[in-house]
Amino acid sequence: MLNQVYVSGETFSAYERPVHLLRNGQWDVVYQNFVYEPYKDENGLVQGIIAITIDVTQQVLARHRTEENENASAFYSMLCPSRYGPLHPMAHSAT
Repeated sequence: MLNQVYVSGETFSAYERPVHLLRNGQWDVVYQNFVYEPYKDENGLVQGIIAITIDVTQQVLARHRTEENENASAFYSMLCPSRYGPLHPMAHSAT
């Protein structure tokens, strides 16, 4: 990827990309936002690459948990309709 940025002179961005890292002898998956920006001289020639990464693992995992909870909630609401579902006699009475 870095070579492509260097050769093309085009910026590369990626969001919430899983990255496998070896930490304390064990493989771990973290999520990163990346920007690889070519560093150009006054003539527009690429001299290097500026790499910026941000660890967004906690944000991604929190969103995954929220999505799982929403899916489970929707599933359970289909199994267990509200106290006064549309077919319950009390559903049509005035409150």
